[in-house]
Amino acid sequence: MATAVASVACGGVAVAAQAQSGQAPAGSVAAGEQYDQYIVAFEARSEAGKSRSARAEALRAVGARHGVAVSEVRELAVGGFVVRTDRALGGERARGFLRSLAARADVEYAEPDVRFFPTATRNDTNYNQQWHYWEETAGCACRRRGTPRTAPG
Repeated sequence: MATAVASVACGGVAVAAQAQSGQAPAGSVAAGEQYDQYIVAFEARSEAGKSRSARAEALRAVGARHGVAVSEVRELAVGGFVVRTDRALGGERARGFLRSLAARADVEYAEPDVRFFPTATRNDTNYNQQWHYWEETAGCACRRRGTPRTAPG
């Protein structure tokens, strides 16, 4: 799987620019990288956006033009779908595949599925004094209150 690097911005919230509707993001295919997994968002009101079989047919048609078999892996919570090709594509082949997906009227955007890593560390010298940022359970520094009979958590 290809990897990418993202900077953390906006108070610790990673921000990603989304491609314009019907386009593959410019420069989304890194030189020398191979991709076998992509994120595709179909228009919610389209047949492919509502029907798994219609998505499968759309993916099959695009894959056939590029000599790969394409299958849906899972739906994302943000509305897109992770799809996988039967072999990795790189360079112009990956760009062409993404352009073909994005050219469909029922596709909002298509991009390679890449893993992002932070490029910086916090530089707040008072971070250790901010006890309320301590993470015990995924960002919730909850403390037990009461007894098990009155407050189970």
